[in-house]
Amino acid sequence: MNGIKTVLIIFIFFLTYQLTAVEMSLKSKMISRDGKIVLSDIINEKVEDDIAGLKIADISSFPYRLRNDEVLARLIENGYRELILKGKEIIIYQNDPDDEITKPHNGNLTDKKDALTFLEESLSSYIDATRYRIRIGATRIDPSIDLKNVNENFIWVMDKFKYGLKDIASIKKLVLKVDNKNYSVDLDVKVLADANIARRNFKKGELFNNDFLKAKSIDLTLYKNPEDIVVDGSKTYKYRFACNIGTGEVLRWSDLDRNPPVSKNQSLKILIEKNGFSITVNCTALEDCFDNEKIKIRLDNGREKTGILRNKNGEYHVELL
Repeated sequence: MNGIKTVLIIFIFFLTYQLTAVEMSLKSKMISRDGKIVLSDIINEKVEDDIAGLKIADISSFPYRLRNDEVLARLIENGYRELILKGKEIIIYQNDPDDEITKPHNGNLTDKKDALTFLEESLSSYIDATRYRIRIGATRIDPSIDLKNVNENFIWVMDKFKYGLKDIASIKKLVLKVDNKNYSVDLDVKVLADANIARRNFKKGELFNNDFLKAKSIDLTLYKNPEDIVVDGSKTYKYRFACNIGTGEVLRWSDLDRNPPVSKNQSLKILIEKNGFSITVNCTALEDCFDNEKIKIRLDNGREKTGILRNKNGEYHVELL
């Protein structure tokens, strides 16, 4: 009997920890001028005063990707264990990537790169460089200047981006300032990506299958909505075609439809099982989800958790992470 009580106490402690542990979430990005990062800099929620100033890292190169496990390791080193840290990573910039585009792009930061190379690298920092490649050429410069031999004091002047990739793809002309003199530069901007091309015809309602696609490098600036082009076929799992498409067509997200078994705002239950005992807790789905995928849920007390959607004998439940 005492053994059963002990197991039950341990199980209740486990459940209490899962549901009451302090939750913190990483910001997606932050600005640091000196590279000295403390906990309150990188967390979305208000951090208790006793740990707000905890030093997390010293950074010397930007942008820097600070991973979730690095932050957790630092917290554990300092005795903070009863917490859940959400978010995969935070990207730390020396200049705000959202605001920087409204400011001059100063050639002093190019490490003596030529003006066009600097512009390519600067724009590439706003997109996923593992999937997209930016190539820029100058078609006309007024008055004439050799862009490969511009002195270090040059500035590209650009408007603030609203849509990211779409803004970059639409660039046709920029002003280059060299020693306070303006040069109008007509540009040929290409955004290259490996798109997915249909190997055969697909009918509306047919389940998507990567086997029937082939990758082909295309220039996204030739398309009205470049972000609609599917460049990562792995994210199309369990999608169906929303329309008919023909052999050789470029696959677009608007061509696909996804019907998940669990939809946002649907009622669910958390199932916690341990040592032969099980407890269910009511919750609400905060996003659409398929079997065995991560899902964000909200408890009746308002707390948000992340778990895995499981299907047991035709009934769906959430297994907390």
